[in-house]
Amino acid sequence: MDADLIEKVSRQVYTKYPEVVNARPSVQAVGSGANSLLIYRGSGKASNGTVIQRIVRVVVSETGKIVKMSSSK
Repeated sequence: MDADLIEKVSRQVYTKYPEVVNARPSVQAVGSGANSLLIYRGSGKASNGTVIQRIVRVVVSETGKIVKMSSSK
């Protein structure tokens, strides 16, 4: 996947999930290779001070369109 497309998708992910800002995604091919899976890992703090892991999975088409986005709680 092109670095410019990853950067474009990353900006959208960082806007929605600030816990993963500046996290570099791991990239994997999905299915026949037309789509890619980007996995972002980060952490945030709960109101009681507990550290909470956040994992965001994004399926992206070869043109850079986000097909599906999900996150852990």
